Amino acid sequence: METLIIGKPKIEKLDNRARLCSEISEKGKPSYTLWFDVDAKYVDYLTESADAFVVALLPYAMNNCLNISAEAKMSKQLCFQLNEIFIPTLTKNSKLFNRISISAKELTQENYCSENASATGFSRGVDSFDTICSLSENSTEKLSHLTFFNVGSHRSTANYTPEQSAELYANRLEIAKKSAKIFDMPLIDINSNLGEHLTLPYVKIHHYCSFSAVLCMQKFFKNYYYASGYPISSFSIKQCDTGSAHYEAFTASMLSTESTNFYITGLEKTRLEKVDFISKFPITYDNLNVCYYGENNCGHCEKCVRTQFELMALGKLELYKNVFDIPKFYRDKDKYMNYVLKHQNKDYYAEILTLMKKNGFRLTPMQKIKKTVYAIYLKLRGH
Repeated sequence: METLIIGKPKIEKLDNRARLCSEISEKGKPSYTLWFDVDAKYVDYLTESADAFVVALLPYAMNNCLNISAEAKMSKQLCFQLNEIFIPTLTKNSKLFNRISISAKELTQENYCSENASATGFSRGVDSFDTICSLSENSTEKLSHLTFFNVGSHRSTANYTPEQSAELYANRLEIAKKSAKIFDMPLIDINSNLGEHLTLPYVKIHHYCSFSAVLCMQKFFKNYYYASGYPISSFSIKQCDTGSAHYEAFTASMLSTESTNFYITGLEKTRLEKVDFISKFPITYDNLNVCYYGENNCGHCEKCVRTQFELMALGKLELYKNVFDIPKFYRDKDKYMNYVLKHQNKDYYAEILTLMKKNGFRLTPMQKIKKTVYAIYLKLRGH
């Protein structure tokens, strides 16, 4: 089996940024520099271990049958968890990933963390707001910082070019900074060129991408809370090839180190329960952004449509008139309803239809026929 080599990380100082970078090499391919950068004031918290780069490249290595060799020190805990538990379990249940081994020049049990910050991502989405609002009411753990990463999500859905991705990231970051001021917490943005080197769809690997960004600052982050994509009842290692959210609780524990702990929040809630919960917080009315494509909600992508239906079913849609074009949604509602009916077997849409029925929303006779036809079709398809 060939080997992917992660060079010893080093820190470079830019004009107003500080960059942690590593030379990545693989037999038969040109080497490249993988980097993460932060505001220069956080330079002392960049952590010169291989951990961030191992986690970032783990899906690629498993997908391409490449062992990983790090020419730097690595967390002993992380190395053990990956080699002995995570990789064997994951690859046994996957057609996408292959079993590999990870080695490092030195294994260390050093606890780098000195700041003990507790943070979560601030994408302004439903899951993000659910985590922030939930922890704001928590008496045992309080957030100290918010984060915003550029590690692949800003180009994934629309298959944006690096230039388009950078523009979208900059626009979203500017809005996130303004919104974060309401919480009176600093927002740390971490930029990276990781997104340019991803070969698998982002939905299948987004936990690895985000966790790698956190691990580049292990000296700073003690606890990191990542918003769940599915409730724990949907946990399934056998669906790992579908998306990383299906096994995120397992991933979080396996990618934690002596310095930094990862936790998945909101596992007890369905998507609809999260939407209902955040609708109790007025800050979300002007700041909710769920769109796949832009810094503002387009209103017609899958996530925009789904969220508007969820809010409508809850009787809360009018609260979000400043972030959604509600008159347009109602004009096109019948067209969008066809999509909901076609995907009625999926948890997101099944609970929308159930709540709509409970709250008195009635399908038209034609929609009732379509619902029945689609249900039969999905059953015959084995879905």
